[in-house]
Amino acid sequence: MVAVLLCACGANSTLESGAANQPNILLIVADDLGFSDLGVYGSEIETPRIDELAHHGQAFTNFYAAPTCSPARAMLLTGVDSHLTGLGTMAERRTAAHEGIPGYEGHLNDEVLTVAERLREIGYRTYMTGKWHLGLSFETNPVRRGFERSFALLSGGAFHLSDLPTAHPGLTGVKKARYTENGEPAELPSDFYSTRFFADRLIEYIEEGRDLGRPFFAYLAFTAPHFPLQAPNASIAKQAGRYDAGYNQIHKRRLARMRAMGVLDGLDEVPEADWYAPWHSLAEGEKRVESRRMEVYAAMIADLDAYVGKVVDYLKNIGAFENTYIIFLSDNGPEGRNVAQSIRAIEDWPDLCCDRRPENIGAADSYEWTGSGWARVSATPFRGRKGSALDGGLRVPAIISHIETQFAAPYSDELVTIRDILPTILDIASSDAAQTNMGRSDVHEPSGASLLPYLRGDSRSVHGGDYAAGWELSGRRAVRQGEWKLLRESTPGGLQDWALYNTPEDLGERHDLSGRHPEKFAQLLAIWETYRAENGVYVAQP
Repeated sequence: MVAVLLCACGANSTLESGAANQPNILLIVADDLGFSDLGVYGSEIETPRIDELAHHGQAFTNFYAAPTCSPARAMLLTGVDSHLTGLGTMAERRTAAHEGIPGYEGHLNDEVLTVAERLREIGYRTYMTGKWHLGLSFETNPVRRGFERSFALLSGGAFHLSDLPTAHPGLTGVKKARYTENGEPAELPSDFYSTRFFADRLIEYIEEGRDLGRPFFAYLAFTAPHFPLQAPNASIAKQAGRYDAGYNQIHKRRLARMRAMGVLDGLDEVPEADWYAPWHSLAEGEKRVESRRMEVYAAMIADLDAYVGKVVDYLKNIGAFENTYIIFLSDNGPEGRNVAQSIRAIEDWPDLCCDRRPENIGAADSYEWTGSGWARVSATPFRGRKGSALDGGLRVPAIISHIETQFAAPYSDELVTIRDILPTILDIASSDAAQTNMGRSDVHEPSGASLLPYLRGDSRSVHGGDYAAGWELSGRRAVRQGEWKLLRESTPGGLQDWALYNTPEDLGERHDLSGRHPEKFAQLLAIWETYRAENGVYVAQP
């Protein structure tokens, strides 16, 4: 999950800047983007527009999101732990055991306030386009959670070049994705391309409200590069041949670039895992399929970068950029599962919706994922992938830029989480009303901290030295405090025992130190139990 807070604030007020020169806020989310998938973090994928913004600020290497999409988005928009928001588990993973447990409703509940609700209360225009994934009903639609205008994909995934019926892990059957505009059912245009469409529609919303004299909060939730892998032919052609060397060599090349750029210390090669085939063992036809998948994935990221640039250019053209904070983030680590193993009855799909021939990969009626080998590349230098409590599933790049802030080093290892974004936004808006739950006593307080004091040099850290953060999803659980991380990860054979890692020294989380540091192990285990109790975490296994 990548996270970028990009800001430029100037002294000159414009009509688009709103009353009293309140800043505009643009929140951009990429879907399943890995830690090393941006050029500024060592990727071979060209992302010049994001890189350009990042080079004017501070890049974080210790930013944590969540294992999967909807829990991350719930925390992002509320600043509250996912287990209190209704997304203690993904809606697709709810079972009979979750019925009646507070915080596991499978949609954003009424015990939290969204950033849009808070900002709309103080006069902001509030817009969103893209993936919602926080409820399918009208009662849980963005229009009911503070967004004045919205074009939303309600489900967790969809085709990027069409609205063909699709499937999703955990769901049976093949169904069309559900889109709404301002709460009403919506149809897609015939030339639909998700990345372009969501960016363009958001620009339309902002343009329509320019004469209102109020600042805007805009949430642009791209569905790229989430599966299925699809992009225009011209975009894919630019990546031709780039991945023929295979995921082993691309992983090594990214590590080399990251070392040269000083992204992280202790960059070691992560050994190949046993859940995908080594590149040398693949037949030539299999290698070509794998290369093509990654070419499409890279094309989706390059296009995402281009349309981020288009929105930024629009803001510059209307004179709003100098008073707009831009926040760009990804919701979790890279997808690494095998599509045929994750979705039931996929072999029947050609008769239903999809052409899965190798020569059709990337087309509007194709359905492919990058797979485990390329997930290792996207998560470089970490181990794990989306859905995991390993750092490859949780830890994402974060770039924070502010024109008033000067940083001595290009990268910071300050510990930051996705729950810190909402308090930061409220601090940007300078609203006491928004920060105090709008006078309501029946909602949870945000648990994150504003980044602005750290950015402005008023504080040496965001949280302080004793700060600890916790995560849990589907039994996978983790606690991070300082250099230490306590982890209980699951495998196909079940849950592993708790393990203790020193994360700066062991980025791949391979060396369990629980036996050598029993006091630290006990300390973090106690922190986990406190986190579990305070946030109502339900786990079926101890």
